Amino acid sequence: EERYAEAYRIFPYCIFNSLEESPISWTYTNTSGKVYERVELYTRVTMVRYRRFHPFELYLLPLKVGTDGTFKTGLINLKPKVKPGTCLPDVDIGVFSKPTSELYVGRDLQSAYADTVYCNMMVRDLSDDALGNLKGVYTRVYTVFFFEVSAWENFVKYIVMSVVLLQFTLFMVSMEVGDMVSLALTLALTKVATLFTMPDCTECLTSERILIGHALYELVLSCLLGYAKVDPVGHVRDEYAGSTLMLAHVFILNILATVTTVAIVARDYWQYQRLKVAVKDKLRPLHANVASYERVDTDI
Repeated sequence: EERYAEAYRIFPYCIFNSLEESPISWTYTNTSGKVYERVELYTRVTMVRYRRFHPFELYLLPLKVGTDGTFKTGLINLKPKVKPGTCLPDVDIGVFSKPTSELYVGRDLQSAYADTVYCNMMVRDLSDDALGNLKGVYTRVYTVFFFEVSAWENFVKYIVMSVVLLQFTLFMVSMEVGDMVSLALTLALTKVATLFTMPDCTECLTSERILIGHALYELVLSCLLGYAKVDPVGHVRDEYAGSTLMLAHVFILNILATVTTVAIVARDYWQYQRLKVAVKDKLRPLHANVASYERVDTDI
């Protein structure tokens, strides 16, 4: 039997992170007592984005499939289909291997299967506390795709450019007070304008901290230089106009600000690498393609 553009299924499965489904076709066959049901559909699902360490970003595309608990389906163990003789998931990721794909895993599919695709059984025990569901022990199959967003463009745009603009504060030493303030405001407002192009996130991103820190540094430095150049009466101090000593001080401060920026970015990149390892460890099977539902459910 075949049906097209109609939402229909025999086995009561659910895609738990689905937001919208559009059916394409449904096919049912019974071969020697074995029932095969094929469901084709378009579905819009939720994604997990780790953006705290922007410009270093990690995207997770999970497909969380399980039963709805009706008709005693809680007694059925859902197992992931693996490639014969391996523990690698038998899923088609060809669409993600194309360079034109927004989510790209690379051309080497073998390494992608081993490191960027995880497909495991999850066991959820609702025997004691059903949490509004039917009591029982249920199994699900989670397939999770890992995507690392290329960080080079955002790294240059938000980090490198900000560091380069910061070096223009050296010219403040030989400027008049009015021109110096104008340059400081131009540099700071450039950082503020760049903040409006940042991706939405509930946390303060690495790039945001760098941009805000540089903007505050430029404003504070201009205030200190203005205080050094102008006496309390408002007259310019001749001994500080274009002073070589003041230029050396600003140069040292810029070096310290640049080194601090490198240290912050390096620390956050290290934490980003630790985050990747921690998330993948949660998805790795504890035994025979069976992973911990409780560990995964905290993130996905």
